[in-house]
Amino acid sequence: MADLNYTKGEWKTYKWEEGFRLESNTGENIAYSIIGEANAHLISAAPEMYEALTEIYSTCRQFLLLPQNNSTMIKSGKALAKAEGKEEK
Repeated sequence: MADLNYTKGEWKTYKWEEGFRLESNTGENIAYSIIGEANAHLISAAPEMYEALTEIYSTCRQFLLLPQNNSTMIKSGKALAKAEGKEEK
């Protein structure tokens, strides 16, 4: 998988004006004006989910735990490509 240049570490969700904002564990502003608490929490979990899915996907490929045409492998590959900005348009 790609070596993405995103803000690593835990992202925290905070109530902010009319919506929510995300901040890194170093205090860096990640995003603001997010509508909906569930959306904010999902976005804040993105780095950890990306890292976990990358590890799971790579392990499954390396040890042939699932065939490449398995629907879970296909969905995982598409999600990772989207996160890496490589999804088909």
